[in-house]
Amino acid sequence: MNKKIIVYVLLIVALGTGGTLMAMSGKDAVSMAAQQKNTLLTADTVNVAFQGVGGRVNTIEVKEEQQVKKGDVLMTLDPVDLDLQIEKLKTDIAQADVKIKQAKDALQNQSEKISNSEKQGQLDIQAAQAGESLLNQGTRAEDIVRQKLAIEAAQQSLDAALTGVETAKRNAEIAQKNSSIQTTGSGLG
Repeated sequence: MNKKIIVYVLLIVALGTGGTLMAMSGKDAVSMAAQQKNTLLTADTVNVAFQGVGGRVNTIEVKEEQQVKKGDVLMTLDPVDLDLQIEKLKTDIAQADVKIKQAKDALQNQSEKISNSEKQGQLDIQAAQAGESLLNQGTRAEDIVRQKLAIEAAQQSLDAALTGVETAKRNAEIAQKNSSIQTTGSGLG
């Protein structure tokens, strides 16, 4: 019985030593299978390689179970779809740029209108004040009425100009927000 135990122990030691030597040199079954799997083109590898890329396959550069290396071209895609997407994005950016320019031009025009209205209001007030000074020097009753009407008209003109200023400020804020949104949204180019 002791002889059988010795034989079993020697067999176990021999197998353990042989397995250890094979594993150290990379010739064991697990190492060799992992090495083979990394060089074969599998469906999983193709799915990972083309993840997030769409399009029609133009050419297939490798055959099934052919060994490949990292960086090898597996297949090429037809570039027409991507080219069309790029052109659409360029068109969208150009349209956004036109809208921004239009908003800036409208803002400039509004600013000029406000400035002109404000100047006209100031001129109307000066005319009314001049008329009032004539009135204070002594004029007829109808001149007094005319000057009061001129003063009221000048005041209304000034009020309209101030309202225009406030409206223009609001429009400028809206245009500025739209401009910054469009500029941010078209950051694709």
